Amino acid sequence: MSYVNAQDAQAQLPSLLAKVEAGEEVVIARDGKPVARLLPCDTTRKAPKPMPSDKWSDSEVKEWLIQSHGLVCEGCSYIFRHERFLQPEYDIPVSKGGLGRIGNRTLLCDPCVGVKNDTLTLEELREVNRKNGWMPERKFGALKGKFSFDYELFEKPLPEEELALWEGSDS
Repeated sequence: MSYVNAQDAQAQLPSLLAKVEAGEEVVIARDGKPVARLLPCDTTRKAPKPMPSDKWSDSEVKEWLIQSHGLVCEGCSYIFRHERFLQPEYDIPVSKGGLGRIGNRTLLCDPCVGVKNDTLTLEELREVNRKNGWMPERKFGALKGKFSFDYELFEKPLPEEELALWEGSDS
């Protein structure tokens, strides 16, 4: 197992990737405390359905988006454990000229759908979420598609105000 200081991780990225590919566990630490663990991406994930039809139902669109992108809200980047927290939404609202096609669909959580409504585009929603501090920092963009972070290892309980956003979302 290798521990790497978070400040040095970006500079050491090529050697870190080589270590993970060789099967070694790499932990990124800040002030001596682990903040992330690099893992190889799951290559056993089943292949997504063929390119979807624009005539698919919302449930078929949702299934395809989950298989293609995982259980991630595209508005706030939160990773969920169950699909019930996500719903298909239009990237560019139809009211703003967006097309009713699969390429204009994305997955959002209930709070993001409430903020986005039919007035914001996905990029405008992300900007609102960034300003409100609702998006995690992304410092290791070069890892996208190559490796994933094991966030579960370092999970913290949600603050009370964030828990309030999810009240009644189990229905």
